[in-house]
Amino acid sequence: MNVSKYSNKSLLAAIAMSIFLWPSLLFSQTTFFVSPNGNDSDPGTITKPFTSINRARVEARKTSGRVVIYLLEGTYYLSQPIVFTSEDSRKESESLLITNFENQKVTVSGGAALNLKWEQYGKGICRARVEQDLIFDELFVNGQLQRMARYPNYNPAARFLGGTAADAISSGGRICSCPAPCRVGGFSLYHYRKNR
Repeated sequence: MNVSKYSNKSLLAAIAMSIFLWPSLLFSQTTFFVSPNGNDSDPGTITKPFTSINRARVEARKTSGRVVIYLLEGTYYLSQPIVFTSEDSRKESESLLITNFENQKVTVSGGAALNLKWEQYGKGICRARVEQDLIFDELFVNGQLQRMARYPNYNPAARFLGGTAADAISSGGRICSCPAPCRVGGFSLYHYRKNR
C-alpha cells in the first residue's frame, strides 16, 4: 500500500472542499429572529425568538460577520427609541440588516396600546377612560385616525388648521370664556381671523 498516494488524494480532497466551502465561509451570516410573542431570554432563533428589537441589536454588536435581524409578523411597541451608536458600526463587509421575515406584515410603533371600554356619550360621541399616565395628541381606533374634541369641528376642506371660527376670538367668544390658557381635549385653540 502506497501511503503517499493516499496522502496526495486526501490533500487534493481537502483543497477541493476548501474551494467549495470558501464562498460560504466568506459570505456567511448570522440570523436573529424577533417576535412580539418572543422572550428576550431566548436565543433569538425562529422557534425561540427575542421579543425586542433592542435585544437583537445587542446580540448583533457581539457578532462578527454579516447579521440579519428578521422581524416576525406583529406590532412592536417601543417604550423608547432604538438608538444606533458607534458600537453598532460594522466593517464594510459586515452589514447589519433589520427587515421583516418573508414579507410578513410588521409595524414598529412609538405608540401605546390602549385597551379601552368605549361608551356612548352624546350625539355620535363616544368616550373612554385612559388609565395609563399618557400624554398623546393622536388616537387611532382600528387603524383609523380619530379627531380629538375641538372647536370648531374639524373640516377637511378648510385651508388652515382643519377649520377656524371668527367667534372664537371675538369679545365674549369661546376663547375669552375659557380659563387661561384655553385647552380643549389636550389642544390649545389656534385661530386665524381674516381682515376684511
